[in-house]
Formats: sequence, C-alpha cells, structure tokens
Amino acid sequence: MFSRWSQENFFRYMRQHYSLDSLVDYRTEAIPETTRVFNPAYRTLDGQVRKKLGILSRKRAEFGALSLEGEIEPLKVGAFERRKAELQEGIAALQEEVAALKAERKATKRHIPFHDLPEEERFKRLKHAEQALHRYHQDDRLPRRDGDGANTAREDGSL
Repeated sequence: MFSRWSQENFFRYMRQHYSLDSLVDYRTEAIPETTRVFNPAYRTLDGQVRKKLGILSRKRAEFGALSLEGEIEPLKVGAFERRKAELQEGIAALQEEVAALKAERKATKRHIPFHDLPEEERFKRLKHAEQALHRYHQDDRLPRRDGDGANTAREDGSL
C-alpha cells in the first residue's frame, strides 16, 4: 500500500513541477526561424571522419602487429614485405581521405539558423517543452533544505 502512495505522490509532483503530461502530448509547434540548430551536413561529415579514423586505426594496428615468424627464408620475406607494403599504401590512402574529409568538415558550419535547414531536414518541437525545461532549470537554482545543510543557501545568495 505504501508503494502506491509513494508512486502517486511522485507523479503528482512531476506533473506539477516538470510538466510530465506534456511529455506524452503529441502537439507540436513551429520553431522560430532564428533558432540555431546542428547542421546535418556537418553531422554527416563528422560521421564519415570518425568511420575512416576507425578503419585507419585498425589498419595501423594490423601493420604494427604484422611480424615475420620462423626462419628467414626469401619466399617468406618477400610475402611479408609485399603485405607490409600493401598495408602501408592503404594507410597512406586512408590518411589522405581523412585529411580531405577533415578539411571539408572544417569548412562546414557546425550550427546554422533553422531557416537554412533543407526542407526535408526541418522538424517541429513538442509544445510546452521549453516551459518544462525552464521550470526544471528554475528549480535547480532553488536552495535545497537538506538536514545536513550541504546545499542550503548562504546569506549572500550563493549555494
């Protein structure tokens, strides 16, 4: 019985202070045109850079781990040198690709105004979401009334 009472109080508190009901609401509103949003082109380029860097890292590890085992014979040494040369060329090509992608990513803006987004990338936000966040951050600034006094406000207003 106690747990149900506790849950009901929790949900009542969350509805009052954090607008919990708006999280399950499907109403949306338009985003102001001047709002800065993350650039999808930058996100795509960043993903490509990270992917290529992962491949490059694995190739470098493979290159470093490759060693000649057993007795040194001309056939084994030739195959070993060819394999090392192939890996070296692959690593050099990947380094060039990564450098080009990084240069392109650097030239691309990370954040852009909402009105500059391509039409297929535009989205809407949930209604009242900003009010709930404002209320949440406002509650964070309030002093806590803990028994230990660790988070209580001082006379000068600081925590």
